[in-house]
Amino acid sequence: MRRGFTLLEVMIALAILAVSLTILIGTQANSVHMTERASRMSAAAMLARSQMIDIEHELLSEGFSDMTEEMRGDFRDDGFDGMEWNAVVEVVELPPEASEQLVNSVTSSLFGSSDGQSEGALTGVAGVGMALPMIVGQIPTMINEMSERMRRVTLEISWPEGEGRGTLTVQQYVVNLNKGGAEGIAKPTVGGLPIAPVAP
Repeated sequence: MRRGFTLLEVMIALAILAVSLTILIGTQANSVHMTERASRMSAAAMLARSQMIDIEHELLSEGFSDMTEEMRGDFRDDGFDGMEWNAVVEVVELPPEASEQLVNSVTSSLFGSSDGQSEGALTGVAGVGMALPMIVGQIPTMINEMSERMRRVTLEISWPEGEGRGTLTVQQYVVNLNKGGAEGIAKPTVGGLPIAPVAP
């Protein structure tokens, strides 16, 4: 005579099944969430790169402002509802000690270290030492020029995520090496490669 399952055995089996299904569903839900987050991060990285190119092109075309600028917008027209961007363009202020460090570096490279342990490129060349005060005197001007020609751009991309918002922040330095207005502005580049103009 075959013996059937008792009520206790059935209840234990159902409890094990319920726990297993709960763990499986939770794992699957977490996997879906991670996949969606990875997809959003990938889209945010792509949009951040595109927006940074637009900001760089605008800065190099219109010229730098002497004050901190803020820009914002969204990507609704690109098909990414809920994704927004906020950019801060700041003047790069080099620290006061940068001048002294640059003087020491130039002096060491050209004339060797002060302790005599290493020689510079112009060590022993007659008459070159007379030009050192002139070179050193130009360093503050060079540092001021560097600050005037450089801007730090901090770009934040945000999107809805759960009860809050996910964010991706990137930063880039934009440098204008040409003097004058927009006519003398260098063409924008990314990674050293020129950006092809887009037809209107």
